[in-house]
Amino acid sequence: MKELSFEKNRLIVYFFRKYFVRSLRRNFSNIKVRGLTEAQALVRKCTESKRPVVYCANHSSWWDAVMIYYLSYDVLMTDSYCLMEKKQLDIYPYFGKTGAVPVVREDARYSLYVIQRLTDHMNSSASHLWIFPQGEITPNTRRPFHFYSGIGDVISMLHRPALINCYFDFRFEDGQYPVANVEFFGLREEVSLQRSERKAFSNELASEFGRKSDEIEKEFADGRIRDLKILLEGRKSVSDRAFTKFS
Repeated sequence: MKELSFEKNRLIVYFFRKYFVRSLRRNFSNIKVRGLTEAQALVRKCTESKRPVVYCANHSSWWDAVMIYYLSYDVLMTDSYCLMEKKQLDIYPYFGKTGAVPVVREDARYSLYVIQRLTDHMNSSASHLWIFPQGEITPNTRRPFHFYSGIGDVISMLHRPALINCYFDFRFEDGQYPVANVEFFGLREEVSLQRSERKAFSNELASEFGRKSDEIEKEFADGRIRDLKILLEGRKSVSDRAFTKFS
């Protein structure tokens, strides 16, 4: 098997940092967040104790990948990796130089090799990893949430990892452009997991995301969106702009 490399290209990382932030500003009215203070505190604690962190996120949009890039480098200030299907990475190989790690869902042996190499690296370097356990883009309204057991495999091989759940929600509200809402929730300061428990653990996480999705849908339906703070300001709607009247 080809030896994996987790080395990143600083120039490519810098380019995508700038490009993705500009893309978010141009395509959304705002990026809003909830639970960031608690997530940042846990990240700092893990940095001090040199422990890895795993981020579990739902995958409802192409923009999810852009969001994790922005959150990792510009908000949480972490050196993060993410799991990406090899067939997609073969199409976009430059993402391999920014932290994307290839997995092949149909090849359990190769995927296990990748996860073992990745977790060894994370344990030695206290790196961070983003995982989309749904494995493919899935509407947030689909029930029940289904997670593959890969996240359980990863966590069972890590030494005292922390876990941060991250829920992405993209929708139109009262403006011309959509809003991207991010919520960090279900933080676990330290997870200890046996391999025999990984499937049950993945199912538990899927249920947590289902409950969070229901909670957020109810908030929007009731018109009471709690504690969301603007993280990044984007494009103004026509209704927000001031026009000069001529008489």
